[in-house]
Amino acid sequence: MRLNTLFIISCLTICLYSFGQNNVLPTPDKSFFDNKLSDTGNVVHNYLVSYFEKTEAKKYIDNNYGWDCKWTEVFNSKIIYKEFICHETGYNITVIFHGYSYEEVLRICKAILTYSDHKWYSENKYGPLDNDPGCRVTIEMKDDVPILNYYCGC
Repeated sequence: MRLNTLFIISCLTICLYSFGQNNVLPTPDKSFFDNKLSDTGNVVHNYLVSYFEKTEAKKYIDNNYGWDCKWTEVFNSKIIYKEFICHETGYNITVIFHGYSYEEVLRICKAILTYSDHKWYSENKYGPLDNDPGCRVTIEMKDDVPILNYYCGC
C-alpha cells in the first residue's frame, strides 16, 4: 500500500513538473534587429522563423478565394501559427504559445514590437498612435494558454 502511494505521488509530481512548466522564449539578439527582420512584413512570423524550428510544414486550410490564403505552421511542436490573408483590407494572425506563460509572450512582444508610430495602450494591447490604420496586437489567455492576435489593415 505504501509503495503504491509513493508511486502515485512520484507520477503526479513528474506530470505536474513536465506539463505545468513554462518555457523561456528566446530574446531577439542584435542580428534580428540588424537584419531588419523587425521592420519588414510580419515581425511575429520573422521572429518565429528566426528562433524556432518548424516541426510541421505550412498547411493550407482554405483556398475558397481562388488562392491559398489561410494556413498554419507549427514550430517546436508547441507554437501554432495561423495566418488568414484572404481579404484585401488586411490580414489576421493568431499565434498559440503552448508551454509558455503570458508574461513570456508579453516580454517578447514588447521586445519585437517597437514601431515608432505605435504604442502599448494597455498591458496586452498594442496599436497605431491616434487609432490610425495599421497593425494591432492583443494578448489573451484561453484555457491557460497565451494567444497572440495580430491584425494589420484598415
